[in-house]
Amino acid sequence: PILLGADPGGRRRDQLLGNLAAEFVHTVRAHPAVLDGFVASRHFHDAIAHDRPLAFAFAAHAAECVPEGPARAVLALDAAMAEARRVDRPVPDGAVVALAPGARLVTLPAGTLAAAEAIAAGRPARAPDPRATELVAIGARGPAGPDRAVHVELVSDGIAALLAACPLDEAGSAAFARAHELDPEDLAALADGLCADGLLAVAPGVG
Repeated sequence: PILLGADPGGRRRDQLLGNLAAEFVHTVRAHPAVLDGFVASRHFHDAIAHDRPLAFAFAAHAAECVPEGPARAVLALDAAMAEARRVDRPVPDGAVVALAPGARLVTLPAGTLAAAEAIAAGRPARAPDPRATELVAIGARGPAGPDRAVHVELVSDGIAALLAACPLDEAGSAAFARAHELDPEDLAALADGLCADGLLAVAPGVG
């Protein structure tokens, strides 16, 4: 491709792969060989030809070559974070409580977040358990783009239920509060806190 056609010493290639290694830090540290062959892959060429984010192309490439185990589990997390940085999902009309445009709710094998933290710290990572799952919320702040700040956290069952129920209109919000034995004021306070975390978008006056 033209991007790498004139690249004395491979500096552009090294910079590109370095940027991807920084964004997909857990995946690359768990399976460094995932970088090999990316710039020759069909995913890379398609992304260049159609002006698509290289991070998405790398995630698709990695999905084809990363083995089962910790690396594959953290790849799902890294890929979801890359999407949350770049893609805003619209809040549906009529919703009074909805996932924030950059928020994501991801179901992963149990132990994935702990494995990612261990990998990032340079410690041995225990393989996640595919027989069980954990729900990870990804919050985003700032305008969509590669540099958008994102954070991840495990969520409790109650918060997971609220996030999974979104979007909620006024009737749905009231029904959720009744089903979970919450006062409307308590639900509003919870929604406000999740809004501050970049996980929810709340209609004016609801919180």
